[in-house]
Amino acid sequence: MKVSILTLHNVLNYGSALQTFATQEVFHRFNLKVEIIDFQRKDINNIYKNNFSLDNSSFLKFFISVIKLPYRILSTKKKLRIFKNFLDKNINLSNALYLDNKDFEKYPVVADIYCIGSDQVWNFIWNQGFIEPFYLGFAPENSFKMSFSSSFGRKKIPEHESRIIKPYMLRFDSISVREKSGVDILKKIGIRETISILDPTLMLNNKDWFQFCNNNPFPDEPYLLVYQLNNNKFFDNIIKIIAKAKGLKIIKITLELKKIFNKDTIVCPSVDKWLTYFYHASYVITDSFHGTVFSVNFNKQFCVIAPPKFSDRLTNILSITDLENRIIDNQNQIDCMLNTDIDYSKVNKIIQQERNKAHIFLERSIIKAKVLNKYAE
Repeated sequence: MKVSILTLHNVLNYGSALQTFATQEVFHRFNLKVEIIDFQRKDINNIYKNNFSLDNSSFLKFFISVIKLPYRILSTKKKLRIFKNFLDKNINLSNALYLDNKDFEKYPVVADIYCIGSDQVWNFIWNQGFIEPFYLGFAPENSFKMSFSSSFGRKKIPEHESRIIKPYMLRFDSISVREKSGVDILKKIGIRETISILDPTLMLNNKDWFQFCNNNPFPDEPYLLVYQLNNNKFFDNIIKIIAKAKGLKIIKITLELKKIFNKDTIVCPSVDKWLTYFYHASYVITDSFHGTVFSVNFNKQFCVIAPPKFSDRLTNILSITDLENRIIDNQNQIDCMLNTDIDYSKVNKIIQQERNKAHIFLERSIIKAKVLNKYAE
């Protein structure tokens, strides 16, 4: 059987690349032929135009934009290279490239299972509006359609979004979402046969991920790894306090080349090196969802500074693993954080139970697909 999967595989960040690999690997383990549909959102396709427009709202902002422009261009070129290299090496992409609905008509996707997920494929804000292929609008009417750990990226969606997506959701044969809030969103529009499962990167264990870390060098001395996506002075203060208290060297990973002048900063490492830095860290501080996920999967002591938006996915995984106390909102929490280590015997047991839950969902979905396809013959 063949499964064709549509996901956010080519967004220029580590989470998108790694969840794509994990999704592909999870389906491979069910002895399916797996294809990742090479669909590109319009904003991804026009990444240079979107990222490098100059701010003309004031002379000062325009001047700053001009100064930053070379760094942004170089950063994006490096990101394009490292993530393309990872995808080319590890992902079975479709031969056809899809940019809009017409391409799906020109190059029909033929599969036994049509799948959407995971990542924020149903987030209207992140995707800059409604994108029909993310709801499998291209899949034949009587085909088997499923969602695998898809995310809305928000706790609630407005009424007009619910009206748009409902007819598409009713076409699905099997639905799983990444956050519990996603189950609630779908229930409100009348879709009740839905469950929440893990992000696929957690469905692979630390031994599965170690294959990418095995041949990479890492710092000799113990270090505090910082993976920060949002500028935040409070975050910066926490880094200094924890590094001093733990006696750790600070290593920061960033996607922005403008920070290269900081001697402790690693700019745009390859995907395998990104994983290696997490695997060998003594402590992690992050505001990233997948930074948190890999800290958990690699059994690291860590703390989280919640990002300003789309934080539901972060709080959801911390709630599932009973690690909500790892979020720092103010400096009064630091002493307690420093004196309390994570008991991973408990966390790992929870994660394994969730993996079993996801396995059962996929097993049942694939059986249903086989029955449907056999009946269609």
